[in-house]
Amino acid sequence: MKGRGKGILAAGAGLVLGSFVGLAGYAALDLLMKTGMDREEPKLLRGMERRISGSRGGPAYAAALQEAMAAQEKRVTEPVEITARDGVRLAGHWAPAASPRRVVLAVHGWRGGWTQAFGMMADFLEEQGCSVLYVDQRGTNGSEGEHIAFGLLERLDCADWLNWLAQRCPGLPLYMIGMSMGGTSVLMAAGEPLPDRLRGIVADSAFTSPKAILEHVTRSNLRLPFGTRAAEAAFRRKLGIAADSCSTVEVLKKCRVPVLLVHGGKDRFVPADMAFENYRACAGPRRLFVVPGADHVGCWFTDGEGYRRALTDLWREFDHAPESEVRTETAGPV
Repeated sequence: MKGRGKGILAAGAGLVLGSFVGLAGYAALDLLMKTGMDREEPKLLRGMERRISGSRGGPAYAAALQEAMAAQEKRVTEPVEITARDGVRLAGHWAPAASPRRVVLAVHGWRGGWTQAFGMMADFLEEQGCSVLYVDQRGTNGSEGEHIAFGLLERLDCADWLNWLAQRCPGLPLYMIGMSMGGTSVLMAAGEPLPDRLRGIVADSAFTSPKAILEHVTRSNLRLPFGTRAAEAAFRRKLGIAADSCSTVEVLKKCRVPVLLVHGGKDRFVPADMAFENYRACAGPRRLFVVPGADHVGCWFTDGEGYRRALTDLWREFDHAPESEVRTETAGPV
């Protein structure tokens, strides 16, 4: 009986400990979801972006980024805004080219901004005759919204912005360029009705779905257990939609718009495997530019020449391609 009693006590203690660990894990994930989705991130986790992303950009990258951001902040832009279909006011920064050849919708990433995401390539875009609309994603900077939706709502915002550009700039070819979560947003937007003049989508460091990136960050970068139910509950509570309501992979299976996927081989935030998964899913013209030594959104810094070539090749081929050719061409090799 004594041995049996000790066994019962041990089993009870194990259940209590397991419940405590489970509750602790749920609480940690709930805090992570607030950090990921709420406009005001919890004070407890402020400054933890590097641990969450796993990025190791290094001092040279940090210095170049700061210099590029400072230059971008001085760029003369026209403030513009639209109202999203759910009533959220969205802000943008319009930088028209003197002699425009094409129009670009530029979408930054998670908790980022337009000066940070596009500071390094902005001069190149201007030199290439790109009129650029740099937008503030919902829940960040100058745009309204209390939550970041990991592309699920942002994809609709991208479609609305692109329709705005089509009216503002008649006759010019349209492109979307997104960084990180912005890359996911522009890829998911391809599943929405878009102007026929859309000639290409460029996604740099894009993830495949909200659930996939949250699970990767939780397990690989933070070394915490991932609770699917807790994540789902957060999305439904904050956004009123399911976390798996859209994914880049499913959208790309039906997408006929040319897609250029850019990714760093040493990306610790969004693993490069996701770029290959997106690439394999593409039903239309597709290109993949992987920079082996680059970290998250670090491809321009690591191999700017190759990045420039990838963009100019895309524009050269599709700027003046007939709409039917753009939408029906079969996928090609890497």
